[in-house]
Amino acid sequence: KLLAVELYRKANKPTDAAKLLATIAEESGVQRADPLRAKKLLVLAALEVERYRKKALDMTMTRTNTASIAQATAATLDTLMTHDRASGTGGSGAKVLDSAWRGAAAYHYFLLAHRQLYAGLFEAAKLTAIRLAEYEDVLCKHDIYALIALAAYHTQDFYICSRAFVKLETLDDIPNVERERIQNLAFTIFLDNPPNDVHHLPSCYLACLDTGTPYSACTLTGQACLNQRTLKCPTCRHHAIETELQGSSTFCPLCHSKYPAHVISL
Repeated sequence: KLLAVELYRKANKPTDAAKLLATIAEESGVQRADPLRAKKLLVLAALEVERYRKKALDMTMTRTNTASIAQATAATLDTLMTHDRASGTGGSGAKVLDSAWRGAAAYHYFLLAHRQLYAGLFEAAKLTAIRLAEYEDVLCKHDIYALIALAAYHTQDFYICSRAFVKLETLDDIPNVERERIQNLAFTIFLDNPPNDVHHLPSCYLACLDTGTPYSACTLTGQACLNQRTLKCPTCRHHAIETELQGSSTFCPLCHSKYPAHVISL
């Protein structure tokens, strides 16, 4: 399949390449074997989409170089919207043009939370893991809330831990034996550790955990971008907190594109 992707690229068919890359990434995600591979494939798919969009814009502007600005803008929007309607993939009709960067972000934060957890950065892992609640349609729900529960347990945040356990207990795609094990574990944990809210996280975290409400999260640390100054990647359009990037890298942590020199203050 990757050979077919290369053929599509050489044939200058970026959307076909993006669709196939997204399909391969979805297969990798379903197997739950290599999330890093899934992320890389989705980043490649998104970059192919960006390549198509740039090509479409350039072609439309060339054709309308003698027209008014309003006519050129209308022609460009019409070109992109027409292709968007024709770019459905899979049985669900999900559009690669809209979902590739979102899928890449899901796996990015999933991998980041695991790295933080194994490094003993439990508070950071908890905050990053909560961000994953938006991506129930991309990642395995069990993996999301098990990760949140584990990270919250290690930070002694039993309020968040209990809410993650509630999510786990109410999953409709787990066998009864597994559900009973989750309930028994929850009983063991919270018998001596009442789930009181003593950490008082900002409301964006709680809203995301409860209803999947998205918020802007730093691509380097996973924490919410609240009042901090951020850098927006011009390629994937995700944000990173500027003070966290200082002395770290001049490349976007998600898509690894280089930040333009005029927006970097390192």
